[in-house]
Amino acid sequence: MNELTAWLRALDEARAETVLEVPGGVAVRHSAYPRAHDHNKLIVSSPCDPSELADAAEQVLQDVSHRRIEALAGGDDLAEVLASRGYVRENGLLMELFGPAPRSSIVQALSLEDRVAAGTADWQAEQPSWDVETCRQLGERIVTVAPWATFLGVPEDESFVARADLFVRDGIAQVEGVLTRPQYQGRGYASALVLDAAARAEGSRVFLHADADDWPKELYAKLGFVEVGRIVAFSRTAGPSGVHE
Repeated sequence: MNELTAWLRALDEARAETVLEVPGGVAVRHSAYPRAHDHNKLIVSSPCDPSELADAAEQVLQDVSHRRIEALAGGDDLAEVLASRGYVRENGLLMELFGPAPRSSIVQALSLEDRVAAGTADWQAEQPSWDVETCRQLGERIVTVAPWATFLGVPEDESFVARADLFVRDGIAQVEGVLTRPQYQGRGYASALVLDAAARAEGSRVFLHADADDWPKELYAKLGFVEVGRIVAFSRTAGPSGVHE
């Protein structure tokens, strides 16, 4: 692990209800949010037998409807076995900011209550077929990072139409959860949020986790973020409620 992946693992453990040892790393669990992948997953940070790891995932996550394994270093050695078990690979980038980060006059801080409400509403709008309980869990789970978080949004039409989260801990800051409602995209809100968040973290090393196979990484590069690492994740779902992050 490097400094950033070690920080991510430490944050996952800090917001977990339970941390268990598994081959190559740990499993984090939270009984209040069983449908959230980020709160119920395995985190691998050292070499291990992939079959033993897959077996551990079955045991540790047996009471939830998904399986998720994140490899903070490497991951190629796990791919073949996990693919044979039905896992789908996800490639992530760690991108660090090397450039200016101006504050924005259109960005406002959200209260925790407003952030929970906004997250719940956005999940309901994005996934109308999902049940109310799932959307509630996914909106409410942000409370687990509240001690280290600043929640930001762009208000318009009497609601927050774009938002992002900033987590600051031990001299490192992560910009996370950048989202703009579809009808408000193309107005520069995401850029304003990301840079405003970075400016608020002045004095900290600022990074974000981007999908290696999706277009936002290009936007982040234009804002001054540079790839400094990679994370490989493997997920398998078991039923319609197992698809949530």
